Amino acid sequence: MDQLPEKSILDKIEDVDVIPLTVAFLDRYHGFLTPEELLCAGEAVSLIMDTEPFKTNRDKFLKTDECKKLLISLHSKKFCSSNV
Repeated sequence: MDQLPEKSILDKIEDVDVIPLTVAFLDRYHGFLTPEELLCAGEAVSLIMDTEPFKTNRDKFLKTDECKKLLISLHSKKFCSSNV
């Protein structure tokens, strides 16, 4: 990713709603995923959230309150459980 322009990648991530789709997928199917798969998905979302564009304008990526609540729910109930 160091060679690709971050802005263009993040624009695409925003355009296709990667975070809301990933959060919805994880909420629905987390029970079928291996711990490694859950960690990989969590790391991908974390890397997106660690970018300057996300930090300065979260609402562009997390467009609804439902998505924000679901993300918090995933963190507190699923990713922080002893099963992962």
